Amino acid sequence: MSQKGCIDLLLKGRRYHSELLDFGTSSNSRSLLQGNSHLHKYVLDHSIREHPLLKKLRLVASALPDKQLWVSCDQAQFVANLIRVIGAKKVIEIGVSAGYNTLNIALVLPEDGKIVACDINEDLANTGKPLWKEARVLHKIDLRIKPAIETLDELLANGETGTFDLAFIHADEESYDDYYEKCLRLVRKGRILVLDNVLLSGRVLKPGKSDHTAEHIHQLNEKIFRDPRVNITQNSSSPKLDGRVTSPRILALLQLPAERRCPDLWLCKLLPTYGLTWVPISQQKKHPSTKVLPWEWIGSLCTIWELCQVF
Repeated sequence: MSQKGCIDLLLKGRRYHSELLDFGTSSNSRSLLQGNSHLHKYVLDHSIREHPLLKKLRLVASALPDKQLWVSCDQAQFVANLIRVIGAKKVIEIGVSAGYNTLNIALVLPEDGKIVACDINEDLANTGKPLWKEARVLHKIDLRIKPAIETLDELLANGETGTFDLAFIHADEESYDDYYEKCLRLVRKGRILVLDNVLLSGRVLKPGKSDHTAEHIHQLNEKIFRDPRVNITQNSSSPKLDGRVTSPRILALLQLPAERRCPDLWLCKLLPTYGLTWVPISQQKKHPSTKVLPWEWIGSLCTIWELCQVF
């Protein structure tokens, strides 16, 4: 990573261990963080702020035959914080399921905000409607029950190119490349695409001959890695304590205008919540007693760190 124009993140009286970056494999679990159960509970107890109606919908979705949640509460909170940070007003969601993440996004959008929510299962998507209404966010949600490709094509045909702030994709993985290309046109420069399930619990490492989904995602990962149109960061996992490789949950893609830099005020407000502080590279020598936090340890902060550069 280039040092030019960047800020070193420094530890502020705490030590952060790689175990905190372990993400689990099941989006139906209460959290993505797995491994040490005591650490897992501690992190949840000290980080999750789940809205009461989100909790209510999570319990409803978890009681469905296939536990149709898809997005866990810490993943949803991460997406919500991205929306807050960039001040998003227009969001695309591909894959609604029972509407948990739809409600999560709608709650943090401003009153004049809009989420275009795409799914093909109307009965399942309607699971969340009573709670959307109870939360008084129904007016923000434009639910489109049809193949997502058709909705994306309609948005492009209606002149909405470059008008969205964020796209969240969690649907049929074999269509991810099409979703990626169309969302890249719909999301304006300097904003975010988020793709869920990009490692398929490790299946992308060695796709079987009949595992077309894993092969599609592998090819997309290769493509994105080489795509000069975006900057990328991945909430990838480090090995668990038992040595197995865990699955990442989010790949965030940032279209960054190179001429823009991050604001001091934003960093001052956000990073202390993680026990971190920062100094410009030019002042690093003035803090000899402060340990530099290795970039690889940033984990889920990587997306936020890359994100702050778009402002």
